[in-house]
Amino acid sequence: MAAAEETSSDGPKPDEYAERKPAFTVVCLGVGGGPLETNCSCYLMKPTDATWEESTFMVEGGSFLGTLASLLRDAGKPDSPFYDVSCDENDDEDVRAGKFNALIRSALISHGHLDHIFGLVLASAAQRGQRPIYGTDDTLQTIRGMFNGRHWPPLASFDATDPLALYHLRRLFCKQTEIIAPNVQVTPFSVSHGKSLIPPEEGSEKAEAVPGDSNKLFGKDVVDMPSTAFLLTNTRLERDVLFFGDVESDETGNTMTNHNVWLSVAHLFVKKRLSTIFIECSYTDAQPRDMLFGHFCPKLLYQDLRDFARCVVAYRKTGNAESTDVTDEECIGALSGLRCVIIHVKGLVIDCTKFLNRNHNLCTSYEGAPLFTQAIAAQISDHEAEGRLGVRFHIAKRGERLEC
Repeated sequence: MAAAEETSSDGPKPDEYAERKPAFTVVCLGVGGGPLETNCSCYLMKPTDATWEESTFMVEGGSFLGTLASLLRDAGKPDSPFYDVSCDENDDEDVRAGKFNALIRSALISHGHLDHIFGLVLASAAQRGQRPIYGTDDTLQTIRGMFNGRHWPPLASFDATDPLALYHLRRLFCKQTEIIAPNVQVTPFSVSHGKSLIPPEEGSEKAEAVPGDSNKLFGKDVVDMPSTAFLLTNTRLERDVLFFGDVESDETGNTMTNHNVWLSVAHLFVKKRLSTIFIECSYTDAQPRDMLFGHFCPKLLYQDLRDFARCVVAYRKTGNAESTDVTDEECIGALSGLRCVIIHVKGLVIDCTKFLNRNHNLCTSYEGAPLFTQAIAAQISDHEAEGRLGVRFHIAKRGERLEC
């Protein structure tokens, strides 16, 4: 792996990582945040101690069956992310994708933005049985809106007895655990994805705001856009992975939602149950704060990880992650053993400032995704070199397999 894509400072020795046993196998079907439709958020997962046939589930539903089909061309070969999948050699890639799709027990969706659901919607036409789709009420109401008979046939419903309900929409509630596949449970946490110009459905969850919250975006009325973080637990191994949907920092969102997640999982890291966090970083530090649109940049991401480190140190000292008596010096190396997988990097990024100023003569050059990824990786490396939390960073790649 290139040095620019995985970094650590004052990190743990290799054996310290080894003792934090992986909980899940992850194949990344899509890791980006658009605008390329071929690389949008979608992950296939299973417990590391189970086969794909036994306990496969999906997290996010962006670039789904098309990518799955391409990756299954070489299924069973040593260098394939699906080296442990046996396929009939007479089946073409589309048939292989259809058969693998039938193995997926359920899907988790963090929020209803199109880059997280379009593959899920299209794939409903290939369903041959009912599949549970889990999310918060706001997320599921948005998904149901796509199946309105105009955008797509009404193949999703909250009513499992609906004969057209190929997708059974099943509500998740904040901090309430749900079993979603054999030996897999999820605990959802509400997080903030910035401001939305579209009011949420009545009764939907909102981010937990603090006083001073702005209610305007470019002069228009806005509301909080909720998203979800999922704590995924392999109940047989008693190991966990934390997966964030699109999310902004507590500072830019003027919330405490991320902090509440860190408080809830600090003890799992200390007990060496949690070793991997999937979290987005969509833009570089050059992106203006008021144009992050509910996303992270490296500086703000590292700032949030420092908050996690304080919670971890506090728990180690007092058994209570809420303690505030933690110094920056005590945070050095506090997250040794943590792997942070960076997802949702934007591709083909244009300078938003120039566009919004309507200076179209300056809007002709784009930053390609590889260069943008390298810049984010380099900036995260710089922040870790200065902060020395001990985090090992990895930029996720489309088509790769990770043991987490």
